[in-house]
Amino acid sequence: YSFNNPVDENIHHSEPTFTSIFLSDTVLIVSITETSIVPDNIERRLLSEYSVNETDYKNLPEATIQNRIAKVTIPPDFPTDVNFTFRARLSYGGNITPYTQTETKILKLRPDSLKSTFTSDNSVKLQWIDRSSLETGFEIFQKEGKNGEFKLRKTVPANIQQDTLISLTDTLYEYQISAITPTRKSGYSNSSTAIYQQSLLLAVPENFTAQFISDESAKLTWVDKSSGEAGFDLWVSNGNTGDYYKLITLPANSQEFTIGGLTDAIYAFKLKSVNNTRQSEFSNIAVAEFAVLANSSAPSNMTAEFISDQSAKLTWKDNCNFESGYELWISNGNTGDYYNLITLPANSQEFTVGGLTDSIYAFKIKAVNNSRQSGYSNVAVAEFSVLATSSAPSNLTASYISTQDAKLSWTDNCGFESGYEIWVSNGSTGSYYNLVTVPSDSKQYSIGSLTSQTKYSFKVRAKLNKYYSVFSNVSSIEKAIPSSPSLSSPVNAATGQTVTPTLVWNASTSADTYTLQVSANSSFTSYVYNQSGLTGISQQITGLSLGTTYYWRVSAANTFGTSSYSSVFSFVTVNSLRWELLISSSNIPSSKYNLKSYGFDKTKSRIYSVIKPVSGSGYVGYFDLVAKTYISLTAANWPSELGDFLYDFTNDRVVGWRQVI
Repeated sequence: YSFNNPVDENIHHSEPTFTSIFLSDTVLIVSITETSIVPDNIERRLLSEYSVNETDYKNLPEATIQNRIAKVTIPPDFPTDVNFTFRARLSYGGNITPYTQTETKILKLRPDSLKSTFTSDNSVKLQWIDRSSLETGFEIFQKEGKNGEFKLRKTVPANIQQDTLISLTDTLYEYQISAITPTRKSGYSNSSTAIYQQSLLLAVPENFTAQFISDESAKLTWVDKSSGEAGFDLWVSNGNTGDYYKLITLPANSQEFTIGGLTDAIYAFKLKSVNNTRQSEFSNIAVAEFAVLANSSAPSNMTAEFISDQSAKLTWKDNCNFESGYELWISNGNTGDYYNLITLPANSQEFTVGGLTDSIYAFKIKAVNNSRQSGYSNVAVAEFSVLATSSAPSNLTASYISTQDAKLSWTDNCGFESGYEIWVSNGSTGSYYNLVTVPSDSKQYSIGSLTSQTKYSFKVRAKLNKYYSVFSNVSSIEKAIPSSPSLSSPVNAATGQTVTPTLVWNASTSADTYTLQVSANSSFTSYVYNQSGLTGISQQITGLSLGTTYYWRVSAANTFGTSSYSSVFSFVTVNSLRWELLISSSNIPSSKYNLKSYGFDKTKSRIYSVIKPVSGSGYVGYFDLVAKTYISLTAANWPSELGDFLYDFTNDRVVGWRQVI
């Protein structure tokens, strides 16, 4: 084999290559790749050295190579957390190779990125980044205050990256941390300062309020804005400008407190967060003034209403939850002097006062509690008149029930009237007079002996002794004969009218029935048609002659009488008849029937035919010339009065006599 021969320098070994890694803070593992062929029985040793400035190298202990691996022992004074240059060469039985390549390495132990934060008034949380896998723990150093010295506060296990320190009493701390192994200690991490921010951790309570809830107790409420208080110091002054003293320390997270044993009328409170030796600023001052008025507890919505001629019902809204009662004050006149009528129980909301003799009273009420009292409610006035109690009768209606009798009905809105006065006027502009007084609770009354053609107007009012309501609405009736109708169609002096015309007139006011008269003379000494009791405003007339002048008139009637006749209209009928096509066979279902014989009903304007169906027995059908429809009848209903008609076989059609206008 070849080696560096001191005698013959031309004989030498090739340079090996290697890689290295720290196994721990005391052992560096070097993996070697040999490039020379050397017998296995030749001892192999690793000679290595390091430099922190790439100039001054220091030797490391020699290491035996086994299976191309060497374990180099790191001395205690070996530098940590700085870059160093590492190089090595091999010794083959004393023959040494040149130095191989160099490696830049670092033995990293020191943690970094240390942060410290107060999490309560006496605890700090530390966080850092562990840059090494070689440490066996971390030492935490603490400096208290600006002028303190760093002292070891705590040692924590390896591989953790945070810790919390408690039982702190100062407001400023500075921290450093180092990693440790059994043989060495890293440099210190960065310094981190934790400042206790009282304004954040012990915030001032907000929205502090105080309100009396009885004559001896008040309820306090506030918003807890702090996350680290141990409690709240409550301070009190028995007067808005008096001296404050600490009353009690309340538990942490409290947001309300009820204080009892209060004897004065006004108290002022303030509150602050506390925790061990620290405290917040005071909250706003909350003043509790014992007056029901001050905490919006005066009764409200006071009403008063007479419910009889000597009693009134009072109601109000109870806005207090700690009154001992209510004082009711009364004045017998809207502007008279008030006096305390009665003290009512707590929680009352209504009272009926009796023995009233005047017509108007004013009431007011206040809550009381021992020696304290609220302000008065609104003044409620009770005026004894049905008008004041909205009890006037309503919905008055008057209607005839016969030719001389009428019925009145109304709604009774009063619960304490002695009766109802019915007033009447027998003319649209006439004066009213009291017709009759009917008993209390009456809702209707019948009146007789009414004359025709007179308008009657009625109104009603409730009464109680000498007091009266306002009048109801006015309801009027008039016993009137209908007005004369006016004629409409045919127009006066019309010509060329059918011999079966329909006469039309306009409706008359209040008419129930009509009488229609038709005559061939204008003096109506005889009648072609004279019919009363007609309920419609039109009527068809039959049986008139051709080429004739007729006169007609109408009157209207109801239960009170009959109107005068309308003005007289005249009309002239047509002069002749002619053949006219009435119906084509195409309008008769010839696919089912054979036409055998025919008849014309002049009265009803119908063409009848005896029908023999294709199969089965025959029966009668007719074509309605007015409705233009075909109707089937049984044979038993064949009419006896057959008119004049012809069947045109040549043209397959029916023709007959029909009036032509």
